[in-house]
Amino acid sequence: MRLQGRKRVHNADEIMAEIVVKRLVEYLDRAGFVVMKRPPEIGAAALGRGFEGA
Repeated sequence: MRLQGRKRVHNADEIMAEIVVKRLVEYLDRAGFVVMKRPPEIGAAALGRGFEGA
């Protein structure tokens, strides 16, 4: 519980989410998990953003 002015604010959900994210990132890092982005599919949107195909 934290204070905002004179009011008590319950934000346990935010605190718990932050703890879970930190632990999840540490676990995935130890496990060697790698997040990779897919290349954009060929199309008007990709070409409009300056994507140069292979």
